[in-house]
Amino acid sequence: MTIIRFCTALFASVVPVIMAPAVFGQDQPLDNKMIIEMAQKGVEPQLIIEAIRSASQVSFKFTVDDYAEFSRAKITPDILRAMSERQSRQPASAALAAPATPPKTHVAQPKSNSEYLYPGRNEMAFSGAVTVPHGATSATSGVVQAAYLRYLTSWFSLGPAASAWIGSNAHQLTFGGTAQFSPAMADRVYLVTGVTIGGVNARAFGFTDTRFAATAYAGPRIFINPHVAFDIRYSLFYTYYNGAGFVDSTSSAVLAGFSVFF
Repeated sequence: MTIIRFCTALFASVVPVIMAPAVFGQDQPLDNKMIIEMAQKGVEPQLIIEAIRSASQVSFKFTVDDYAEFSRAKITPDILRAMSERQSRQPASAALAAPATPPKTHVAQPKSNSEYLYPGRNEMAFSGAVTVPHGATSATSGVVQAAYLRYLTSWFSLGPAASAWIGSNAHQLTFGGTAQFSPAMADRVYLVTGVTIGGVNARAFGFTDTRFAATAYAGPRIFINPHVAFDIRYSLFYTYYNGAGFVDSTSSAVLAGFSVFF
């Protein structure tokens, strides 16, 4: 009786693998549905793996929904590994010869901006501008800005920032926190606006002071790829300090720069 039961079990395990081409069609590629049916009928995992490796054609898919079906059917990791390896060796001619399902009409859709900005993404932004004098009464000066931002949503980010304005007779170093808004305007195009508030260390005309400063900026951003974007922004600087006969100062500049995302 033991031998009979063993033979019966072996027959029940092997026959579905041998008969798979006849049941599903000789020319039909081995696909997810066939693998799940064999597993549900009790075919041993090693026999399923052998069927995958010996199949003339396969058409496996590995989407999130497919993995959910594999999990419900208790498909083992070894079977999934064999499916992935066999799919990677699928000849191009076989893949084009006979699709497992009728081709669907493809309607072009615009690329989603969600691949550029999303919660949890990090940004390193750098920008600057140089003023070149054209007369004897002015001097060369420059402004540079840098910021690290963390996106809490697909359009809002927070982080530290620093800026420096350097001229022939003065310099101004500002450190603070930035809140930035980046709504999408079109594919790859964003409108970036933000505010930085913090402290400033200024040296000008023989005095040095450390007080309050704020910067507001706005401008377009264009993504070259999901990791790099070019920025142009108009920045307005406000500084509060005491010296040289005044207590506050404002200035503005148009800056160009780039941002790196990771």
